[in-house]
Amino acid sequence: GPCLAPRIYRSTLISEEPLYLAMDRPQQALRSMRRMVDHCDRELLHDRLMIWSGPPDASVVQQPTLLAEYAKSVDASAIVIDSLKDLVPGLSDDTVGSAVNNAVQHAIAAGIEVTRSTSRAKEPKRQRFEANN
Repeated sequence: GPCLAPRIYRSTLISEEPLYLAMDRPQQALRSMRRMVDHCDRELLHDRLMIWSGPPDASVVQQPTLLAEYAKSVDASAIVIDSLKDLVPGLSDDTVGSAVNNAVQHAIAAGIEVTRSTSRAKEPKRQRFEANN
């Protein structure tokens, strides 16, 4: 297929050398990325995309500047979080959710764009019932 380089260059996150926090099954995420990216775009992504594999060294709940510090340490101007549930356990708790928001706000204040990956919840399998005639 055609190379994606023109579309990649128009994307703010890709052109700005993002830091991808691969915390949710990092090896699977990297394999998936290899399948999705055409061979002619791999060098571009290799040069621009930085990947952190596995959990962070600390918690954004106790260290709200952690995301900004990670980005600054590798000169990234954007962070892609994969995924929030792996960044902090107990995300549904108001205190934890507020702490994550605080960490994101610190990153934004430092000039770092922040985004997160999303995945749809798996729908339960529906059983098929056939009418007895």
